[in-house]
Amino acid sequence: MKLDLTSAIGTFLSCGLVFLGMILATGGDLGLVIALFVYQPSSAAITVRGSIAGTVMCFPMQKISKLGSVFAASFFENPKITAYKDLIEEMVEYATEARRNGVLALDARTGDIEDPFIKNGIQLAVDGTAPEQIQEIMELELDALMARHQNNQGMVLKWGELAPAFGMIGTLVGLVAMLANLSDPDAIGPAMALALITTLYGSMLANMVCIPLAGKLQQRTMEEVVYKQIVISAILAIQNGDNPRIVQKKLLTYVTQDVRDELQSGE
Repeated sequence: MKLDLTSAIGTFLSCGLVFLGMILATGGDLGLVIALFVYQPSSAAITVRGSIAGTVMCFPMQKISKLGSVFAASFFENPKITAYKDLIEEMVEYATEARRNGVLALDARTGDIEDPFIKNGIQLAVDGTAPEQIQEIMELELDALMARHQNNQGMVLKWGELAPAFGMIGTLVGLVAMLANLSDPDAIGPAMALALITTLYGSMLANMVCIPLAGKLQQRTMEEVVYKQIVISAILAIQNGDNPRIVQKKLLTYVTQDVRDELQSGE
């Protein structure tokens, strides 16, 4: 796993630019920035903790307990998933051996295969499973993967959906407190700050954290779907006894022109 620079840079820039706007709005007074925008425990309690509580209500604890790892997945990537060039070369190598020595020759290679999805597909082909059954089994696993990922994205999006709503609740709380103490000038300022900051916190949480990270998780899903689609196509071609060059041409349809050029130039 390695840090995804776009997630880190995007988060840093969005937070930095908003903070810069706060500094400019207060005339460069850092203490005022902290007092007005940062140190607002009541606003944070309503917006952040309230939206977390609402999200917890929407999902079973088994799924909520994975929310931390879901967020981590948006900041860290598995280079193997996007190493399409290496994957295609590996599958073409299996196709070459199967073409030369028969599909059963791949049985000796299964012990060295790390990816369980590839290993399972090769084993199905070695066992003489019908092509339509291989495709059905592997696509069912792919569908299950997409369902799990969509559920994870749904948790993050639900948090992003609830955050502005709880910000509005905080705004109403602040307005009620302000209207109830119009006779006390000292109470109007803090109440108004609560009314406005909660809406700000809700918008920031939704648009600077939840929605962008859900988008990154969706991108992760698509990358893994392409990876598994390449494997499925390769296994079916190997089981069918296709020429390795034909196998490679089939698999190249899943990748960008840059990867195609890189593979073809290395032949």
